[in-house]
Amino acid sequence: MATESASLHAAGVTGREIELKLHAEPQYLHRLAEHPALTAAAIGPAVVRRQTTTYYDTPDLRLAARGVALRVRVEDDGRITQAVKTLNCMAAGDTAAVAIRREWEWPLSEDEPNLALLSRDGVDQLVPPDLLPLLVPLFATEIRRTVLVIRPDALTTVEAAFDIGVVRAGAKQVPISEIELELRCGKVGHLFDLALELAAIVPLRIAGESKAEAGYRLVTGKPPAPFQSEPASLSPATSAAEAFRHILRHGLRQLLHNEDCALLALGETPGAADLTAVRNMRHALRRLRHGIMLFKPVISAAAAARAEGFSDQCRALGRRLGPASNWSIVEPVLRVAGVELPAGVPAPGTGCAAAAEANEVARVAILAPEFTALVLSCGGWLEQDRWCEEADEAQRRLLDQPIAGVVSPWLEELHKKLRKNGYDKGDDEELKRLRRRLRRLFDAADGFRGLFPPSLARPFMAALGALRGVLDEVDDLRQTRDLLRAPGIRADATRSAQLERRIAEGLAQLPEAWKRFRQVEPFWKRS
Repeated sequence: MATESASLHAAGVTGREIELKLHAEPQYLHRLAEHPALTAAAIGPAVVRRQTTTYYDTPDLRLAARGVALRVRVEDDGRITQAVKTLNCMAAGDTAAVAIRREWEWPLSEDEPNLALLSRDGVDQLVPPDLLPLLVPLFATEIRRTVLVIRPDALTTVEAAFDIGVVRAGAKQVPISEIELELRCGKVGHLFDLALELAAIVPLRIAGESKAEAGYRLVTGKPPAPFQSEPASLSPATSAAEAFRHILRHGLRQLLHNEDCALLALGETPGAADLTAVRNMRHALRRLRHGIMLFKPVISAAAAARAEGFSDQCRALGRRLGPASNWSIVEPVLRVAGVELPAGVPAPGTGCAAAAEANEVARVAILAPEFTALVLSCGGWLEQDRWCEEADEAQRRLLDQPIAGVVSPWLEELHKKLRKNGYDKGDDEELKRLRRRLRRLFDAADGFRGLFPPSLARPFMAALGALRGVLDEVDDLRQTRDLLRAPGIRADATRSAQLERRIAEGLAQLPEAWKRFRQVEPFWKRS
């Protein structure tokens, strides 16, 4: 590897890469690159390049552990570049479907890393000097790239790259067939609008991984893992408008980053897969619905119908994921109920036809064009501020105010609805209504608790969480009881009795949990 001090350094480029990536079948990429929807807005003809890119790291992947990728790219016109990028997995939560990465790039004269460049421009903070002697080539990509530069309007420029090729690591390889939409200038919402336009022409899926992350997965052999979104990072000074964007971006991010893991699990034998990612997707859909519901006071009248439409779509998708998610908890719920399960033997019913059908329904729902369209249309609606277009004067004032001064009455309204909810512990529908209202309050209070002193938030969230825990456990037990009554599952009187006993025990805990919750004053009223 080159170590000399390069005079090329002065020509290096430092900045951010803002990109939305889409998977497509190879035959569709050719159609899109030549489609009038793109060529009519293109600046000049398409440019075709062939690229070989080699990625470097230490043998124990210490750069990846720091969220950094180092690559050297050789193009068929003789150009050679070296780049350092941050990885998607280390990106901030406010990215939704768009990857925003820090990037440093330099021209090279040789097709190997120039280590001297890695000690400058702040790169040494990401690539420590002691790692430089340990860097080795790990994997490479070979790509045929067709590039169109598109100008949707006078203020926006997007580079659309259609990539077909492979990622190789030793004898292993995976195909690449994708579109990268990189924002050169303009608003990020235009990436969603353009992607949605393309998705209406051919089937597309939003890609959550970069090529570097796909290569690292090939090297390690690790499958995608369930993704739990980060806690909300709102400050008291965050405006109400930015808080809304933040909450919906988090929901979209959690939804997308669980997609690959969920599809992998849903393709396995029912009962043998970990469907945590499916449950995380349901949670993300609920967060999106609750976020839209909570911020209804600042969503303009002109956007209200669209907001309700997104909520309905999230609810419908959640219902399609629900049965697979419910079947996945049968085993842990039976263990909670004290049912003995032989080691290595699937839980009763988890391999039945009903469970297999539930998995297939969920898998088809995630792969459906409507899923991609939901994320892209919601993302564009959010980032282009269509949700607050034509907002009235009172709404505008609220949007500009710090969220800490706006959210208290919203939380109080949810709290009042929950407290007014009577319950009869023998009435399933009443308990379900109580649980729905509790989850709305919990999601909202949990998202905004960081705006208030922890000493005030902690007692309320503990009481609310305890009540939620009782209701969730009873609901899980009842779901499991009902699932195991499906045709083809052998009845077991002992198992049924244990489930009913545990349900009764849970219901018996409910009055005390409800009483403790009602006795704790909300944290937003004491600050």
